[in-house]
Amino acid sequence: MRASITVMMSLVSLIILAMTGTCIETARYSVCAGSGTESLRSAADALFTEYSRPLYDHYGLFFLESVGTPHEEVISRYLGDDLEGGAGFLDFLKGELKSLDIRKKTLAGDDGAEPLMKEIVQYMERYVVSEALGGFMKKLGSFSDHEA
Repeated sequence: MRASITVMMSLVSLIILAMTGTCIETARYSVCAGSGTESLRSAADALFTEYSRPLYDHYGLFFLESVGTPHEEVISRYLGDDLEGGAGFLDFLKGELKSLDIRKKTLAGDDGAEPLMKEIVQYMERYVVSEALGGFMKKLGSFSDHEA
């Protein structure tokens, strides 16, 4: 009678242990998927730090140049540090990047550069108006000083 209870408890313990291991592995997989997605999103955002400064300074346009290092390679470089672990408590999330492909890349010159020209014209209109308004306000201020 005692041996049958021991055998039953061993089998029940084995099932509980297997269920616990399955739950832990499922949680680890979920964390890995979420961490990988977040790391990829951060690496893509880091790519945007390499925007064209002259275009932004002169026209307020936020564009990346497609010359030099390919965007996939830049994202891979930023992503490499996150996937290798090194965060201490996330060491069990080690992964590797097998391939990276940017599918929907839109260039500023697509469609005859119409969207680009539209943005430049709108920016220049705002710029010219703000310059003219600033000059007008200066003149108005100088007239107010003379009247007083």
